[in-house]
Amino acid sequence: TSTDCHYASWTCRCYAPAPPSDYTQIGNNEYCTNTPSYSDGPGATPSDAECRSVCDNDGSCKYYAWWSDHGCRTWDSCEVATNPFSGATSTLWQKSSMTGSEDLAV
Repeated sequence: TSTDCHYASWTCRCYAPAPPSDYTQIGNNEYCTNTPSYSDGPGATPSDAECRSVCDNDGSCKYYAWWSDHGCRTWDSCEVATNPFSGATSTLWQKSSMTGSEDLAV
C-alpha cells in the first residue's frame, strides 16, 4: 500500500514496510498465552523489526508478537488468544520455515 506525501513543491510516494518474508502473520490483536521466552515493554522495543530480530537471534523462537505500545514477546510454542491488554494492539507472527502448524493451538 502507498500514500502520496506532499512537502512544499515536492510530491513523493510513501510505502508501508514490506511484511517480513521469513514470517507469516497469524494474528491481528492476538498473542500466545504460553510462557514467553522473551518479554519486554511497554516502551522497550520501538519497532516490529526489532522484535523480529529478537526472535531471529533465538534458535528456539517460532513466534513473536509486537505491541503498538512497543512491547515484544517471543515463544517456542503458541496457544493463540485475543490480546488482553487495553490501549495497545498486537501483531502475531510465525516463522515461515515451520512446516504445518507445529506447536500452534487455536
